Amino acid sequence: MIPYVDRDLIRSFFVAFIMLLIFVQVGYLVSVLLEKNQYVLGDGGQKFGWLMLYYLFSIPRQVSYAIPVGTAACILWVFTVKARNNEVLAYMSGGVSPLRLAMPLLVLAGIFSVLCYLTIEFLAGPGEEASRRIERIQLQERSLETLTREQNVFQRGLGDRFYNIIGFDPATERMEQPVIFQMGDNVRDMRWRLDAHYAERIEEEDGDSYWVFHNAHFRRYAPDGTVTSYNWAEQLREGDEPELQLEEDLTRYLQQRFRPSAMGFNELREYINIFELQGKPTHVLRTYMHVNFSVALGSIVLALLMCGHILRPSSTGVLIGFGGGLAYIFAYYLLVIMGRQMSMAGIVDPLLAAYGPNLLFALMGFYLLRSYRTA
Repeated sequence: MIPYVDRDLIRSFFVAFIMLLIFVQVGYLVSVLLEKNQYVLGDGGQKFGWLMLYYLFSIPRQVSYAIPVGTAACILWVFTVKARNNEVLAYMSGGVSPLRLAMPLLVLAGIFSVLCYLTIEFLAGPGEEASRRIERIQLQERSLETLTREQNVFQRGLGDRFYNIIGFDPATERMEQPVIFQMGDNVRDMRWRLDAHYAERIEEEDGDSYWVFHNAHFRRYAPDGTVTSYNWAEQLREGDEPELQLEEDLTRYLQQRFRPSAMGFNELREYINIFELQGKPTHVLRTYMHVNFSVALGSIVLALLMCGHILRPSSTGVLIGFGGGLAYIFAYYLLVIMGRQMSMAGIVDPLLAAYGPNLLFALMGFYLLRSYRTA
């Protein structure tokens, strides 16, 4: 059975965290309504439903931001209230160490770190892409053809197939200098690759359609990277090679922008492997990959620091201690942001930029917790 002190701390933490989460989401909803008020008041409110759907799809990303800082702020608040009521002093006078007192909230922070990682990995990216699509198509009423009429399209298709295209025009469904390749199971071995001067989609009278690649070079590779077969064709039709079966909604795949900030840890790792095979720089992708993981770790790191800070006796008063805790949170995120920008510029290694603040503040919190002993 969970001891009373643990139940009391957990209950107080959840009340504070839920209230904070509601406050953040209400504030975000108000900001969305104010920023996009023309969709609420204009057109007789016909787009209000789409605006609410836009907001709902944005929630996972907002939650991934709120979990680490919310965990730290709520732990700081709970122990500040307990300290003002002399409950912390009573527990410690009874022989409960600061580490033991903080343990239930540290365990919760660890669970929240896992939840934050899962949110970033599986929910935040797809939700962000869906909200952007709703904004452009349903709210701004931009046509599908205008979404990716740009150069240097790099996108992932089904499975481990990737498209690297110099230019793509959705209106005419034409690719300029397309490169299509299929990766192996470990996303380091290339199975086959197609290079062409250009490609166009052909519509037949019976409604069927297919892609034709002009001046096409098709290669198959062994696991060690050697070419096992090569075929050149002036016109290579989709399906002429058994592997060349493209997605039915390929245009939709190619209209999705390559946005590392919306990707999860595993997807970024796959793109890094591909960029390395192509000899492209990977420091930006590595920065996003490691920062995503370090942000999830921020819950347990900041929780450790908040517990170590607020549970130490101080002559400056409880409220001053609360302000000091907020200063620690601000300093942590300042270092994270500075490290990320320096890493993207190639000044600092992505590992150091992402995990340096975590290591520094975790050691500081552990030291604060262990350096104080009760009688």
